[in-house]
Amino acid sequence: MIGRAIKNLGINRDDRVLATKVRGSMGKGENDRGLSKKHIIQQIDASLNRLGTDYIDLYQIHTADPLIPIKETIKTLGDLVRSGKIIYFDTSNITAWQLMKGLAYSQYNGLDRFGSL
Repeated sequence: MIGRAIKNLGINRDDRVLATKVRGSMGKGENDRGLSKKHIIQQIDASLNRLGTDYIDLYQIHTADPLIPIKETIKTLGDLVRSGKIIYFDTSNITAWQLMKGLAYSQYNGLDRFGSL
């Protein structure tokens, strides 16, 4: 609906902030959920297609994924920033220690980091 509204109402995309999340189940397969590189890339491409845009302003991980190392998630999100598919990434429902672990990993390795919670 948002993508159609932007297109049909002649809304200037650059005047709007688009945000979306990743983590939830989008199908029945093992790679249809979570924060693996494969799932994140599949879902950003699907979101861009649905929204009819070439970038997302704010891409959020919805919750932590205990099966995927935080370094894989952060590296993938950073790759999306560098590719221009997202401007910023953050998280919405993780604990303080999980956030600090991600921030510490990013700082230690000189990587992009969560911008907000």
